Amino acid sequence: MQKKILLYATLLLIVGVFLFYSLLHKGHYETKLPIDFIPYTNQPRTEVVIEGKKYPLMIDLGSSSRLTLRTEILNNIQKSFLRTTKRFDIKGNEYVLPVYLLRNLNIKNMALKNIEAIDEGNDFLAKGAVLYDASGISKDEAAQDKPGRIGRKLFTDVRANLFLDFHRSLVFVCCHLTDRKKDGYLMTKFVWVPFELDEATGIVVRIDTDLGVKKFLLDTGSTKSALKSTVAQGVNCEEWRPGFYSYHSSKFLFGEKDFGGIDLLLVEMGSVLESIDGIIGMDFLKNHTAYIDFQNKRLYLGKSEECFSSSSNIHK
Repeated sequence: MQKKILLYATLLLIVGVFLFYSLLHKGHYETKLPIDFIPYTNQPRTEVVIEGKKYPLMIDLGSSSRLTLRTEILNNIQKSFLRTTKRFDIKGNEYVLPVYLLRNLNIKNMALKNIEAIDEGNDFLAKGAVLYDASGISKDEAAQDKPGRIGRKLFTDVRANLFLDFHRSLVFVCCHLTDRKKDGYLMTKFVWVPFELDEATGIVVRIDTDLGVKKFLLDTGSTKSALKSTVAQGVNCEEWRPGFYSYHSSKFLFGEKDFGGIDLLLVEMGSVLESIDGIIGMDFLKNHTAYIDFQNKRLYLGKSEECFSSSSNIHK
């Protein structure tokens, strides 16, 4: 009798541990997202499926939203109106945009339901102040390659961390940095710092530059790394292109590792970004590998050429 009781107790314990583990990790994902880049602007995008149709949406971790879509796309999708919301561009210009509820969408094996989507209207696309590359492309031309954006809140909602390797056109949605050992990444080549996560501002880290320790926003939606123009007053700057200037910092000290010199475009930033000094954009991230641990609020960073084993078969 005692043996039976012990057996039942053991079985209940196993079932309990399994259920606890399942609930604890509910919403976690492990998937590899293929990435390409929007022409001219160099912003990353991945494929999203809505109602059976595929859309190449930008991954914009500088955006606090879950999803934004252009008006003409939303017009052809089943949705329910929820409310309006206010959004701001980098200069602090305000836009009032409608928010809808979509039934479902898929990003690889991530099947998501009841997702809020903001209508990124033509007014924001036409007038919003955005950092573009030196290609001379107009906002109207750039908008043609941007049906919408995936914001960071979509990933935090499903309790997913992000491993960004734009150098190899890859993004992993996963739980732990060590999961990437099997793909050939070298854990000892990464350094980390804590980050602040403000719902309105975003992922903010402290980095030591020639101008001292400054607070930088991680923004995959920004083509260029930037510095608030008021921070660089009275220092030597160079003309980047007519009407625009950049500041060169000989050091970019992240945690215990100096990632070397960096050119920072000087930009005017509105009050919505008053708590930060600069932006880490795609020109930097394209040559560095990052892991964003949302649960522990740690940002890991490594040089792309150093933190990856050349013998890996990651693309197979």
